[in-house]
Formats: sequence, structure tokens, C-alpha cells
Amino acid sequence: MIRLAWADVESTGLDPYTHKIVEIAVIAETEDGGIIPFHRFIRHDVYPDGFQEAFDISGITIEKLEKDGVTARQAYLDFVAWLKQNFPVYNRNIHIMLAGHNILFDCKFIEMWMRDNYLTENDLTYQQVFTRPVIDTMSVYAEGLLQGKVPETHSFRLQTLCNKMGVKVEKFHSATSDAVASMNLYRKVWAKLQHKSEQLNLLGE
Repeated sequence: MIRLAWADVESTGLDPYTHKIVEIAVIAETEDGGIIPFHRFIRHDVYPDGFQEAFDISGITIEKLEKDGVTARQAYLDFVAWLKQNFPVYNRNIHIMLAGHNILFDCKFIEMWMRDNYLTENDLTYQQVFTRPVIDTMSVYAEGLLQGKVPETHSFRLQTLCNKMGVKVEKFHSATSDAVASMNLYRKVWAKLQHKSEQLNLLGE
């Protein structure tokens, strides 16, 4: 059975091939409607020149990473242990569908992080854990716009859409907070889309 998990990363820049994750949050939904969270800050020996620009967005300082962060390898090992503890493994595969806001950006960073830290046969690759299909809240909101079920907008930033839909967010550009915000935004938009579908069924359309 495929499980759904909401993800967000904060990084040292925009290129997953040259920049690194400094904060990752993955929040899995359980069958009874609960959540299972994973979160780590990740420190690095060297930070790229563009890290100041990333800091201006996320507010994550090198000092904070040195204090609260773990190495990329340790974060990866913790993540693999979390996966194996909370999800069934079928022939070394776990079927999780990632979801989030502009999620393909996060997916690529997570894929590179897992690739770089895959060192032993007990480790897991991105392909072993996650499905190719993903859920992007930007696309879901766009569908709501096409159906006339959500407020008009010219910006698809997470903060803008959450404000439009009345989704309360503790802090933007925090991995855990953004992942939770994406989940709650999706639930609100999806409820409106489902209501539209039910209306059409009643009308026989």
C-alpha cells in the first residue's frame, strides 16, 4: 500500500547537484489520520558562496547548524531507521508518495542526499523508498482555480496560498512548518474540489 508523506527542505542554494540540505522535514500520514514526523538540521564542513542568500530566506545560520545539526551521513542513517521503523518493507522497497509545495524541488535534493550517503547494503536509495508520482499543492490549487473553487491569485507562493485559504502557519521557511502548511493547504483545497465533484454527481453530470 502506498503511504503519503509531506516533505520540505531548506538548502544552501537552488542547485541540488552543487548545494546541500541544511534542514529536512518529512511528515507521514497514518491510516487513522495521525502523523509521524521526521526532522533534522544538517551541518556541513564547507558552505557554498551562495549560502548567505539561502540564509536570508530561511534564517538558518551556520552557528545554528553547528549547534543543532548532525552530519549528512548521520541524518541519512536516522532517516533510514525512521523509515524502517514506521513503514512496511517489501523486497527492500517502501512505497511512499511525496507531497508538498513545489515538491519536485525538494524531491531532487532528497534524491541527491540519499544517493551521496548510500554506502552499504543496509542503506536505501530514493528509488527504493519513493514513488515517481508526487502531489504538488501548486498544481492542486491550480485545479481549484480552473474549477472556480478557490480564491483568485497571481502568486503561487506557499505563504500567499495559505493566506488565501485561511491556513495558519507558525513560521514560513521552516522545513517542518512548511511541510505542515502544505498538508493543511492541500486538505482545504481538496475538500472544495470534492464538494464540487459531489455537486456534479447530484446533478448527473
